Amino acid sequence: MLGNNRQLEVLRDEAKARGVPKPHMLNAGRLVTLAGDGVKGAKELLQQYAFNISVGLANLQQLIAHDCIVLHGDIVLGGKTMLNLIEGSFRELVFHRPGEEIALAFGDSEDMAVLRGAACLFLSELLNFVI
Repeated sequence: MLGNNRQLEVLRDEAKARGVPKPHMLNAGRLVTLAGDGVKGAKELLQQYAFNISVGLANLQQLIAHDCIVLHGDIVLGGKTMLNLIEGSFRELVFHRPGEEIALAFGDSEDMAVLRGAACLFLSELLNFVI
């Protein structure tokens, strides 16, 4: 929850600096809508936001080499537009291994991803599953 709150705080601060209307109410879904409506500063902010997320994901993928990454939280509210923007930058940043495709997908917008992941790891360990 803390990471998502900080992420929104930074997004809203940047929106305010760019003159995007009602920055205190901004989230990924509203940003996609504003960008689609041609609101000044929104499209560039959306592209920057998606790029920053893709840099983090590329770094994560290089570190742990997963072939599927499920995204949760505020960015899910941006829908297919947000996913396409993130995916475009991500594909350019990540090291490509022959024969392996990395999938990016959206989960839900709840702040439960870490808790669910920890529960899965605990159960896997408890039941001796190999991950």
